[in-house]
Amino acid sequence: MVDSIDDPRAARALSDVWIRAIDEAAPVLLGPHDRTGAALADEVARLSELYTRDRGALRSQSAALAARLRFFLPRDLPKVEGPLAELAWAGALPAGPRWKVLDLGAGLGTTTLGIATFAKRMGIEGLDVLAIERDARSLDVMKHLAAKCGRGALADETVPVTLETRELDLEPIDVRALGRGYSMVVIGLALNELWTAHPDPLERRSTLLARASEILADDGVVIVIEPALRESSRALQQLRDRIEASPRAPYVFAPCTRSGPCPMLEGERDWCHEELPLALPDALKTIARGAGLRWEGLSYAYLTLRRTPGRVADVWRIVGGPIESKGRTEWHACGEPGLVRIARLTRNRGEGDPLEGARRGSLIAIEGETTPGETLRSDRARIDRRR
Repeated sequence: MVDSIDDPRAARALSDVWIRAIDEAAPVLLGPHDRTGAALADEVARLSELYTRDRGALRSQSAALAARLRFFLPRDLPKVEGPLAELAWAGALPAGPRWKVLDLGAGLGTTTLGIATFAKRMGIEGLDVLAIERDARSLDVMKHLAAKCGRGALADETVPVTLETRELDLEPIDVRALGRGYSMVVIGLALNELWTAHPDPLERRSTLLARASEILADDGVVIVIEPALRESSRALQQLRDRIEASPRAPYVFAPCTRSGPCPMLEGERDWCHEELPLALPDALKTIARGAGLRWEGLSYAYLTLRRTPGRVADVWRIVGGPIESKGRTEWHACGEPGLVRIARLTRNRGEGDPLEGARRGSLIAIEGETTPGETLRSDRARIDRRR
């Protein structure tokens, strides 16, 4: 039997309050470099091309602040909610009442602002954040927005953020010199930009994450968010395998629900990433359309690490699909035995179907023994949704 578990990753739609806060901040922060309308859409399109084609060049990219502030920041802000919601669902969030956060490669503060938004719903009182970022202009934006958290229009959306910033390059520093007792160490959309010219960038990145785990509180977590591109996602999967093979902390908590090497790395065309059903607000949708970008669905890859062993759940995760074909729908699922397919005949689709809405990242339970490569026919089982 295939039995769907309530999705713990579903992020809420971004509040219009955040859009208004950014609209108010942009003219102040950007001055003559601010962009709106078609000019903003053009800048977003150019920066998107750079993100997609030449992410290594982003280390020297401090321009296009209007695109980063007015579009990419609010679009990407909810991404950290997926990993955080899974931690909450599994009862593994760090204890409060305040969270101490180290934000590495903080940029404009997107990840910290996402945590502040999520923390409000969890009853956390506030965040104490140390942000490390090499670009001074980006830190100026982060300071401005973090100062608004927990106050005024954002009082109902976010917790207050006490922010310390340091203008530093991540590659040469030892994070163990940045203090200890962190509830979270986060790296949002930045790890793939580090050590790109090094002969073994994965070794350097795994060392960074291992050292980050050393400065966590006992219940602390390391969360890495990466783009859902094949190259960066597969690099994160390879990094996961290195960490998984080590007998010492940190330990992989999510997204993997299995031990051992990642089976998706066996095929060069496969990569693991998440899809959240989040439609952009109208203001961002207009920009996305003008830039030729998608405006429905939020894609990213991620890795959550803890100091103690344990997975998000002893279940399976959808890593591909839904794939529609004549008369059937298929999903690919990854679990302890390996990869399997799940096929649902169209004639068996109906009310109460536990796979309705299943997408990349969804957690499911499969009853009975399975063999890697097997195709499971969901219509032949009794299917009950867990509540």
